[in-house]
Amino acid sequence: MGEWSYVTAAYGLTWAVLLGYAAYVRARARRARALFESAQAAVRGGP
Repeated sequence: MGEWSYVTAAYGLTWAVLLGYAAYVRARARRARALFESAQAAVRGGP
């Protein structure tokens, strides 16, 4: 079972990295949308 522990650890690490990256991308997309909407409101003369 020696090599299976490395495979399991790599699998878990891969999922952790993917989930962390997904959270990062989601936060960046949310910030980009907020900046876009505020710029759009400024061009239209909104609040």
